Amino acid sequence: MKNILIGNGLNLTNNQENSFLSVKSVYERFIYRLDEYWSIINKLVNKKMDKDPLMQKLNPNDGIEILSGYVYQYVYEEIEKERDFYKNDNYRIIEILAEISIKSLFFFDNKFFIPRISDEYKNKLLKSYDNIYTLNYIEDWDNNGNVKYLHGNLKKYVTKYTDIGSNVLSNNKEYKKFKTGQYEKIDFKDIVFIPTNSKVNKNNYIVEGLKPGKYLYPADDLFPYKGRDIYKELNNIDNIDVFGMSPYGDETIIDKIKKIKNKRIYVYKLNEDEINEWEKYGIKNCFIDSSEFLNS
Repeated sequence: MKNILIGNGLNLTNNQENSFLSVKSVYERFIYRLDEYWSIINKLVNKKMDKDPLMQKLNPNDGIEILSGYVYQYVYEEIEKERDFYKNDNYRIIEILAEISIKSLFFFDNKFFIPRISDEYKNKLLKSYDNIYTLNYIEDWDNNGNVKYLHGNLKKYVTKYTDIGSNVLSNNKEYKKFKTGQYEKIDFKDIVFIPTNSKVNKNNYIVEGLKPGKYLYPADDLFPYKGRDIYKELNNIDNIDVFGMSPYGDETIIDKIKKIKNKRIYVYKLNEDEINEWEKYGIKNCFIDSSEFLNS
């Protein structure tokens, strides 16, 4: 059985049609959404925060996980200046940043942007691999349900332009005032998006779950959950090809990849910085130029 794990780099091989996913385009939409949502972010954590110092930290060359990570870190540090940072703050920030980020990626100007890939890549994937795992939220070429979505399938919730919102926060009184129109409620434990930061990651948020304990207080939008291993399907395989995945920011899945005996990681133009990042995790001697993927 041959296995492959794909990421957003697959979409970027078709960079003209999928130009909306370029770092610059996503950054611009994220900034727009952050301004739109700044008031509700303040209300969710019950603190008035100045956005200007944060904006100076946001770099148009950073990906959306890093951009949202700066926002998370900024809000965390602002709260810590006055009081303890509660677990309630944590899940509210993650939920609202997931909403902002997913909207920044796929929804703008009355359009639902759907990534496309060429028939060459589609045929290569379907003919060469028995199991196709994806970190992307949409694989529109997958007409027969061959793809296994590790971070969730957005098209389970929406198929056209619409407003989306957090299912959890829809129970929060301040959020109810903010979301005045109709919207599709997204379960962000299913559509998984975690900002890159030093305080929380996919393992301690999604895998471990949310359980009663210190710094977690009763609230209308509090729903403890037992957690789930979103990468469990990678546990018992002995080979994997990785295409279009960045080594930055997702240590949980990198730990899974590291344990797979036979692996090939396709790296764009064998970028040394990316290879060095993979090697920090003890993953070595398995790198191939991504331009060779179609012929391998």
